[in-house]
Amino acid sequence: MLRFVRIVGFTGRFKRNVAKFINTNGFIYLMSFAVVLVLLSAGIYSLAENVSYANALWWAIVTATTVGYGDISPTTAIGRGVAIILMFVGIGLIGTITSTVTSFFTQQQADKSDEELNKKLAEINDKLDRLERKLSK
Repeated sequence: MLRFVRIVGFTGRFKRNVAKFINTNGFIYLMSFAVVLVLLSAGIYSLAENVSYANALWWAIVTATTVGYGDISPTTAIGRGVAIILMFVGIGLIGTITSTVTSFFTQQQADKSDEELNKKLAEINDKLDRLERKLSK
């Protein structure tokens, strides 16, 4: 029974941290935009280059993540235009992921520091109140 309670507590804390991470810097909106852009770009690339959607999706993911294996590359103007857009979004996405992770951990550290400072301040206020009571007697 105790293990179950600990698991429930851990799950709740994990869920809270994931939600906090996703909401850091509007990360959820950027990820949603990036997913839609990759899927849409894959569709356009598939039609423009006359390749299967699976291959186009592979190409879009590789391009957006800036891996760029080169196994599939656009030959039409439309395909190249889509590639350019995906490259810029990929660079921005990698930078945003990095900054979101940094902000999340920095904010957690700042929250811990704030808690410690508030605790110390409460202790000081308590001691001050006791001292004032002693002096007023």
